[in-house]
Amino acid sequence: MSLTIGDLTPAALPLARSTLFEIEIPGSPGGSARVPLAPGIFPDPDGEEGKSLVVDENGDFAWEFQPFSERIPLSDLTTSLTAGTSVGYWRPPFDAVDVKVRASLLVASSGGDVVVDMNKNGATMLNAKLAVHQGDVSSVSGSPTSPSYLLTTWNEDDLIAFDIDSAGTGAKGLIVTVTGKRASL
Repeated sequence: MSLTIGDLTPAALPLARSTLFEIEIPGSPGGSARVPLAPGIFPDPDGEEGKSLVVDENGDFAWEFQPFSERIPLSDLTTSLTAGTSVGYWRPPFDAVDVKVRASLLVASSGGDVVVDMNKNGATMLNAKLAVHQGDVSSVSGSPTSPSYLLTTWNEDDLIAFDIDSAGTGAKGLIVTVTGKRASL
């Protein structure tokens, strides 16, 4: 028995574990191939943007939103940081859920923490700001203080802007990494 990717729906999943799938391959001789379902991530056959079928090593299925990771530089690599508002921004080309943020430095601060705020359309997304402690080069190394999230979603083309609330002393090369899952909200 085989199903086409278009037939692959949540209702069909229990039948699919030992099934070969017919996958259309544009521009290839024959136009399709039969492949066994193996662990991996497959695009949503219904075309819902950002959603994928995830198959784990046990053959279990789940529809999940695709993860993303975006790095946004908030300074150059050679100049000491200075505090300021909207020192960097991003307008994401997709809706997102489960948004998280971390920060890294090329050169650690020798005096005081580097503190960053993340804003969506002018309003903070964080209850507790993101901090890279004095002497550390990452918000997740040393003695991390995790940010507390007020908002963890955004819509396509929201303005995501970053403020440096505290620059520390001599810190250089600030980059924030935003992670989460693409979603259709």
